[in-house]
Amino acid sequence: MSNSNAHHKLRPSKITWREKRRRTKDVRRKRAKKSSSGEPTVVSRRDLFSKLPLEVLSEILSMVTTEEVLAVARCCKHLCHTLLNFPYTEFIWRRARKNYIHNPLPDPLPNFTEASYASFVFDMGNCDFCGKEVVKSGYTCLSLRLRFCDNKEKCLDGWMESYGQITVKIDRDEHPYVDWIMTSRLKTIYGLIEGSYGSPGHLQSFCRASEFKKLEAEYQDAKASGVTLEEYRRMHQFHVRKINCIERHMWKIRNWMSDKSSSLAFVKTTNSEFTDSLARKSGWGFIQLLSTKTYRSLYEKKKNRLQLITREDFESVQSTVQSEIEQRWDREERQGREHIYSKLRFSLDGLYKEVCSESNTPVPSLATFYQLPPISELLAFYKTSEETDDNIRKVMAANLESRLKQDLSVWLDDETEKFLRLMGLRKEQAGEMGLDPLKRVTARFNCSNCFDVRLKTPEDVSLDFAQACRHECKGASKDLSKVASRKFVLDEKASRVTKSLIRLLNLSECDTALSALNELKICVRCETCSGAVLLNLKAMQEHCHRHEQMKISLYPEGLDAVPDSHWGLRDVLVRNGRKGSKLRKQRIFACRHCQPSIIYTHGGELKDEVHGNQVSVENRRQTKTKNRSLKVFDFDGVQSHLKSSHGVPSIADEDFYQVEH
Repeated sequence: MSNSNAHHKLRPSKITWREKRRRTKDVRRKRAKKSSSGEPTVVSRRDLFSKLPLEVLSEILSMVTTEEVLAVARCCKHLCHTLLNFPYTEFIWRRARKNYIHNPLPDPLPNFTEASYASFVFDMGNCDFCGKEVVKSGYTCLSLRLRFCDNKEKCLDGWMESYGQITVKIDRDEHPYVDWIMTSRLKTIYGLIEGSYGSPGHLQSFCRASEFKKLEAEYQDAKASGVTLEEYRRMHQFHVRKINCIERHMWKIRNWMSDKSSSLAFVKTTNSEFTDSLARKSGWGFIQLLSTKTYRSLYEKKKNRLQLITREDFESVQSTVQSEIEQRWDREERQGREHIYSKLRFSLDGLYKEVCSESNTPVPSLATFYQLPPISELLAFYKTSEETDDNIRKVMAANLESRLKQDLSVWLDDETEKFLRLMGLRKEQAGEMGLDPLKRVTARFNCSNCFDVRLKTPEDVSLDFAQACRHECKGASKDLSKVASRKFVLDEKASRVTKSLIRLLNLSECDTALSALNELKICVRCETCSGAVLLNLKAMQEHCHRHEQMKISLYPEGLDAVPDSHWGLRDVLVRNGRKGSKLRKQRIFACRHCQPSIIYTHGGELKDEVHGNQVSVENRRQTKTKNRSLKVFDFDGVQSHLKSSHGVPSIADEDFYQVEH
């Protein structure tokens, strides 16, 4: 036989998954990260506690109780494997059972391991009837492994009615299997059991109804096959001894748990009384002392170990507790001042809203309002003051209104002078020019700090004098130092296009106020844009920043005659929550820039610029469908279309319209 044939026969025909896993076990390894010094650092896969040698770990756990060992075993897989799967670690559990001060925990039955026994006695779980509340005190009925929540009267009665079977007065000759069925006993303090058998305070025995029916069926089958009662009982003598042994052991555990509960109640009462006396002697409150991190840790540790707190225990942590209580006092004092200060800010916000609603003149922004002398002095005083709420009202009422009116008047004079200077005028000249230059429709301003940002957002770019006074740059309300950094310049584009509109209307710039022009409901068309882009006055002054030289023409019929006009729709879609989000998802929006062949003429008619055809408003949709295919988008889609196809940075009402179905 050749070597090649020999190797061929020795090679397995198929690699098993175990061999493949063995080969690739250490292939994928996490690489060590390099530190800033360039040396690789070891990636730790386990915590330091789980790296302790078994001798050290067992020495530590020899001083704690079974509950704490169980908690350690559930920290990670390594500790779980160490404490549960190795027989030579059972001495840790046995030693922990003897660490209870009031009484050692009884030994487990042979069918329990030490770990499973600890889990059986101390584990929590949901109520076996309602399933809602977590039962933290272990099993209510150990033999049947049942848990009931604090609402035991309702849950136990409900369980007994649905799943239980009372076995107290059942005839043992007719039902011999009752002697080896797993039962549990409770005092008859609940309605169903009390109403059925016995009086309150007596022990009543019950079992699971499903188990009772199962054994009853087995007994009937045996009886039908000719098995006598004595023979049937001899067949189940082992089960009787087993059940009796289990029930006796469950009673030992129940008595141990009852003793533990009594000891715990005594320890809690005694330690609470001792804590209260310590607090009164030191001039503290009971809650203040118990709320400190150090003393709370001592209190909980002693409670879990069922030990009483001594004077020596407290003296060892007294200095730390004193420091923590002083820190708590300082924190509460600071929080009280902050609460008073926040109430003052809330009151001042209400005062600012009143000033805005009642004033017929421009008012400052909220950040500027807080910098006015009477307001800033009040805020500075109450930032460190410990005055009460009554004193806040007294100080606010004392001469605040008169001082505020005076300072607002001074502020308005200063702002008027600054903005007139931007227009190249002095205050003396403005008084001789008829209509106040700052109230004219051509008086438009930009904030140079946030102009570029606002061009890409729905925020207003072109501001009149009143809007400029209340303007706040982004972040100004949080940082008052940014208020003084506002830099306004003349809005040349808005002023220029507004002057063009005034000339088209044959009006005089010196006599035309912004409010008067708004009442006319004028509509213009942007001749620079492709498509039928129609604008009102405010939209025109914002739209002009898209072009270097914007050309306009009048739409004589006015705003009310504009087809498909939905002024304010953009704000609804962008800013209104529920209503806007619902509309945004609907494909009902079309682009006005994609209509180059259609213009609007007098009377609301449509005219084809190429063929000169006249169509009525009523038949407008049929004409549009014939001339071209109409593209319909959802709101996000029309925004994306405007940016990519027409270079529109921020969508406005004039850029789209809602298609009616």
